[in-house]
Amino acid sequence: MNEDPRWQQALTLLKQAEAAYARGDSEAMIRAFEQHLGTLDSLAVDPLVPRLERRQAARLIEKIDGQLRAHLPVLLHRAAELRDTATDADQRAEFAEMIVRAAEQLPTASTARH
Repeated sequence: MNEDPRWQQALTLLKQAEAAYARGDSEAMIRAFEQHLGTLDSLAVDPLVPRLERRQAARLIEKIDGQLRAHLPVLLHRAAELRDTATDADQRAEFAEMIVRAAEQLPTASTARH
């Protein structure tokens, strides 16, 4: 897994997301985490990557996706609370945008259950 530089890039991006989270920079955290997922996805679908590595990248994506889906209702509820109680207009707008973006990316209830 160390031969393809994208593995190191994925790790670096994850560390950047963690650092941004630690300093309270949600925009940088989201950007780094999305790039991290994109890097894993590029590894998972690249036919030139060995099959076992593609599977490993796909498993990591599945684990992350599963964790996000499991905690999404709580995260959306918390984002709504923060949106409603924030005193800064920019913060309210940021949380409102996050909620809209999450809602757009969610599958509809009718397709999710079939």
